[in-house]
Amino acid sequence: MGCCPRLDKGGGTGACSAPFGNASADGATGRIIGRIVDAGTNQPIEGASVRLGDFERFNRVTDSRGGFIFTAVPNGVREIAIEHIE
Repeated sequence: MGCCPRLDKGGGTGACSAPFGNASADGATGRIIGRIVDAGTNQPIEGASVRLGDFERFNRVTDSRGGFIFTAVPNGVREIAIEHIE
């Protein structure tokens, strides 16, 4: 299960949550790779702020293709918050 957040043109916020990893693997980590696109045009959104839950170290800004990546993410259900102000 996962999500591909889409923001309306002109900026906005979005969020999704999904199970991540294997709950039985103590101390295991993984990565989350995603892409943020405009809801109307399906074009990538560069410069959107992407935050993973309450983890201060997990803050990213999307690249020119709307992409982001988080590495060494602890297993569990994670909420991803997206914000883009134009």
